[in-house]
Amino acid sequence: MPDVVSAPDPTPFQLLRAWEARVRETGRALPGSEERPEARWTGIGFLVANERLVVPMAQVLEIGQLPRVTRVPGCKAWLRGMANLRGRLVAVVDLAGFLTATNSVISPRSRLLEVRDESVPVALLVAEMAGLRHFRASQQTTNQGVAEWLVPFFTGRVVDDRGAWTVMDLNRIVRHPDFLRVAL
Repeated sequence: MPDVVSAPDPTPFQLLRAWEARVRETGRALPGSEERPEARWTGIGFLVANERLVVPMAQVLEIGQLPRVTRVPGCKAWLRGMANLRGRLVAVVDLAGFLTATNSVISPRSRLLEVRDESVPVALLVAEMAGLRHFRASQQTTNQGVAEWLVPFFTGRVVDDRGAWTVMDLNRIVRHPDFLRVAL
């Protein structure tokens, strides 16, 4: 009977080489400099007067429930008042009231978007959130169909499976001269 010669166990280095060979044969190439993945961005979606709006996440410090708000006399109706948000005193502005002159109806779905802006401590009241929205650069669309009252504050339009969204710039809103004039 002939002697059986067993092959020595492969070394860890040989195992890695074998894996590499299999990956090169069957694996998909990683994106290189000639093939880059499409740029993506994430925004926070919400509804104002039946318009789908989205703001970049970087412009929002926090999203929260509507706390107790203390009314400020002698101010426009869209300034709902002042509130304490985690120890910070902020103005609570009804975004629909400011943009359309018709205040939001507060419901359990109403939320505050605290604007990430050190110079203007403000939280915007929105009647309904639509959650996080993810977009690719290819989802940009024409700026047609933007409501007139949004024109000073929008930066573009994007479209996803729920329809067209108007991209808003919260910094343009909180720095707008009409926004800063709250007294009657």
